[in-house]
Amino acid sequence: MAQNKFKLIVSNVSVNTNLVVTLNTRTTKEEASKEVGRILDAASVFDDYDWKIEGCADGGINEFNDDLQKEILERIGEEEEPEDCLNWDGMAKIYEFELYDITVKTDVETALKSESKEDAITEVNVMINENKLFDGYDWNIKECSETGINKLDDSLKKEILDRLDGNVESCIAEGS
Repeated sequence: MAQNKFKLIVSNVSVNTNLVVTLNTRTTKEEASKEVGRILDAASVFDDYDWKIEGCADGGINEFNDDLQKEILERIGEEEEPEDCLNWDGMAKIYEFELYDITVKTDVETALKSESKEDAITEVNVMINENKLFDGYDWNIKECSETGINKLDDSLKKEILDRLDGNVESCIAEGS
């Protein structure tokens, strides 16, 4: 498969995605469920926990702020059966707790079809001018093994366009 020579990277965009956190509990699902309860009671859900976008080894989350904490706590509180969100990884001997459809600030990218930087700039400008950001382009969270983006909607499109406004050239990088 041919590698793309250039990609478009847009930073600090609000993306609806799934989050996962590795729990400290290594014994039973019941203990892991109790730990989720302790997360609900904690002063900060980020203390002692490494929250990540599902499929992102390096995390992928740009801002760990009060809004994100509030959304995480609300979502945990909405779960009727928190143990349904627990997954056991027998190989790593860990429990992970997953939350779906959380909005986080992250960086997104898509491969471009162009062979030169000048053509890449033109390609992105055509994408913008024809309002076809998502048509024929696979958007992913930057450097994540899984797609990770739950909704390619008008809100995301607007935010990407706002970030690109006047910055097209600086958002184009060599592909890998």
